Amino acid sequence: MSKKIVAAAIIGAITALIGPVPAFAATSGCGNTCDGKDPDNYYATVDGKVMRCSFIDVKTLDEQHGVQLRYSPFCRTAWARAVTPGNWSYIVVESYTAAGTLRKRYRAGQGDAWSVMVNDKNLYARACHYSYDGEDEAAAGGVGHFDGCTGKY
Repeated sequence: MSKKIVAAAIIGAITALIGPVPAFAATSGCGNTCDGKDPDNYYATVDGKVMRCSFIDVKTLDEQHGVQLRYSPFCRTAWARAVTPGNWSYIVVESYTAAGTLRKRYRAGQGDAWSVMVNDKNLYARACHYSYDGEDEAAAGGVGHFDGCTGKY
């Protein structure tokens, strides 16, 4: 038999015995280092691997009120993503301790499609959506009105 066939047979046997292992599952995540970083541009080094946090295995944990809570198992981070970003709205990502205390809160810019990340290892996160009542309120820097949030995950 060729070496390639033998190698494939060995890998298949090991996978059958122990089950599939996620290729990019991180045990540690990037911790507080990832707080405030852009998930699309930040490359984290986790468990000896370097990868963009928004690259692979990203999950949508919840979607409510025009906003998604996104999660990266590799970086163990979460961020808010607007379902339909608009000129007169913005999104927020919040991080909470296990006791329920607000730890971090980041507001994305008006009309941005996603927020920066928050550490989510042994913590909880949620995403919120706010809307302005119109161009005048947005131009004046008003706070807008609260539309709602996802659950905490």
